[in-house]
Amino acid sequence: MSSSQAHQLLATFKDFLKTKGITYKYLASRAGMTELTVKRLMNRPHLPLDQLLTLFAAADTSIAEVSTLQANLKSDVNLMSNDIAKALSKQPALFFCFTRHSFWR
Repeated sequence: MSSSQAHQLLATFKDFLKTKGITYKYLASRAGMTELTVKRLMNRPHLPLDQLLTLFAAADTSIAEVSTLQANLKSDVNLMSNDIAKALSKQPALFFCFTRHSFWR
């Protein structure tokens, strides 16, 4: 796993915690750590795998689940919202340019 992939995985985990309403304090109590330790770990540029797995377990998740969330977020980035599709459908030339540009990314 590259450094950028690890960073993205940690960012996805942070988003997961936020979505589930899991605080660092709660995570710390479940992981047997202090809240300060969890904060430091979550903001380090490099987090050892064993500590990351401990935090995942404390949040009742797994590296597989967070990786899947990360992959889903990546694929959703290329989707067009309904509002954009409606606006572009009124201007076919602009729609063509938009879809062509998005396709070649």
